[in-house]
Amino acid sequence: MDAAGNDQRLLANHAVTGDFAVFANRIVDTPASGQQLRRLGADILDTHVVGEHELVLFGNRLLRQKYRADRHPDAVGQSIKEWRTRSHLIRVGRTVTIQGMTRFARYAWTVLGINLLVILWGAYVRASVSGAGCGAHWPLCNGVVILHAPKLTTIIEFAHRASSGLALVAVVGLAIWAQRMHSLPRAARRAAIASLVFICSEAAVGAGLVLFKMVARNESIARGWWISAHLTNTFLLLAALALTAWYSSGAPAPRRPVSRSVLAACLAMLAAALLLGVSGAITALGDTLFPAVSLRDGMTQDFNGSAHLFLRLRIWHPLLAVIFAVGAAITARAIAVRLDGNLSATLARVLTAILSVQVATGAANLLLLAPVWLQIVHLLIADAVWIGLVLFSAAALSSERRRG
Repeated sequence: MDAAGNDQRLLANHAVTGDFAVFANRIVDTPASGQQLRRLGADILDTHVVGEHELVLFGNRLLRQKYRADRHPDAVGQSIKEWRTRSHLIRVGRTVTIQGMTRFARYAWTVLGINLLVILWGAYVRASVSGAGCGAHWPLCNGVVILHAPKLTTIIEFAHRASSGLALVAVVGLAIWAQRMHSLPRAARRAAIASLVFICSEAAVGAGLVLFKMVARNESIARGWWISAHLTNTFLLLAALALTAWYSSGAPAPRRPVSRSVLAACLAMLAAALLLGVSGAITALGDTLFPAVSLRDGMTQDFNGSAHLFLRLRIWHPLLAVIFAVGAAITARAIAVRLDGNLSATLARVLTAILSVQVATGAANLLLLAPVWLQIVHLLIADAVWIGLVLFSAAALSSERRRG
């Protein structure tokens, strides 16, 4: 290091553990400002593949405690060395996991949970035929701010709107916080911005459903298109929120270049899950608009050529669900076998288990004539399947191909 110069070379191929290394070869002016040190920290924490492994440095706490404007840049290397001795990284075989979770990561998972609850309540609004409880008014309920002697349907719909507003605020906070955290991985920041985009479009679609009266007992084909758009946007919102939480919890970002075969397989599974979700939304709408009094009556409705389109499409959802569950489980297992690391294999097993539960729940939903409570459970597991697929795909795209 040239003491007479104004530049300092920091952390050149600094070894962290065994097969791991931090590649953060950066030039920082002396004395370094707080902003420069934070940017250096972000570069370090964005480190990707070293050899056959992924190294994720998850240290917002370190940045707060160690990277100070009054510290000389030479102290950064010593700070990294001290930090690695505090067991923030745990190595099990070829898998690196993170011990502990930052406040942002915990908040991101919480926001995902909040949105799941809002989605489930929205399904209850549809199943209880309460979508018109506030009339054709949005965002006000029946044109007023404070409800006076509201009906039950009005309370149900108003509660959904209020919870949706809280979810919107939570996502806005997530996106702002993500952009202010210099140590947050770039993938997490981008996913947070995507979450903000999709929560806004979610609100727009919800407003359209109300203003165009695509709620309650509306049996039009147009409502089917609106429901499909709503389901698609909801799934994309969940994907963005899940990836924000996933990457902020220390999971590695996708490798570059990604495996084309793995990418194609993951995209195919996600597209199939999205189409299956749309068919499920149409099926649930048909169950709400045209409830069957018995299993035989329901089958008669489904095969009646003059029946409503929603009923004639309803018969296909169980068949597609079984085909998808088998295909996704086999595909996920085949991808995991080709990859190096335990994370993809673990997620593949978890995904298979969730798919099995979902098929069983769907069968019960059919046999019991789709009671409202079981529709909610069915939707919750469907959301879990979707999130599981998204996280499995993220893990698969960040893993190396197995050698030998």
